[in-house]
Formats: sequence, structure tokens, C-alpha cells
Amino acid sequence: MNAQDLVDRCTLAPSGCWEWQGSRLWNGYGRFSGRNGFIAHRRMYELTKGEIPEGWFVCHTCDNPPCINPDHLFVGTALHNNRDTNRKGRHPKNGTESHCHRGHERAISTHVFQCGASTCWPCDIIRWFRREGTIDFIIEAEPI
Repeated sequence: MNAQDLVDRCTLAPSGCWEWQGSRLWNGYGRFSGRNGFIAHRRMYELTKGEIPEGWFVCHTCDNPPCINPDHLFVGTALHNNRDTNRKGRHPKNGTESHCHRGHERAISTHVFQCGASTCWPCDIIRWFRREGTIDFIIEAEPI
């Protein structure tokens, strides 16, 4: 699969992101699970910018997991990725996030806090049902 094949599986967002429309991982990153499966943004980086050093991450300047726009991607270590997350105020431990990535309010009633990290119960339920094959599509009119 070449870069154009990946772009053909995307829609252009107003932000300039090329959002992957194929299947996604639980955390929103695009994936292709064909014969030679891959994570979409990592594959796009390899096709357009070159090899990813072993153990390094492909990070997003746009903070949009399904985005595969090469202009929004950079490589870094876990330390680079965590510093970028903290600098942008997106790390749950810093207490600045009021909602999870799906829009559920971060509150004691909806989040379990363990070892300094939080887990969103509504998101966990959605993931569980998808994993079990019980539902294929969920539309949330209002966050819980």
C-alpha cells in the first residue's frame, strides 16, 4: 500500500488533518488489518519521511489520533511524547482535562482513578461491547 492509497481512505478535516476512515484502535489511531497490518499514521510516516527508529513513537502535532497528514507527524521517544503531552496540558495527571476524548465529563462517578491514571467507565463499556461484537456502531446524543 502506498501513500496515495492511505490518503484515499481519509477525509480532509477543516483543521488540515487527513482523518483515517478505516478501522481504528480503541484509542482512535487508524489501523489496517489486512495481510500486512499496520498502524496508519506510522505507515504514512514511513512512506513519506523514512524509517522510524526502533522504540520511537510517531507523534501528532495536531493531537488527533486518526490523522495521517505527514505535516502533522514527528518522531520522538517516550520522553518526547510525554513532554509534548504535558506541555499541551493533555496529561490526565495534571488535572486540566475536564472531559475524556469522547466528551464524557471527568468526575468521580464516571472515572476510576488507579495509580494516578483515570479510566472512563462509559468508554470502557463502549470498548467492551465492541470487543464482544455485541454492537457495531454507537451514537451518543449526549455525553453521559
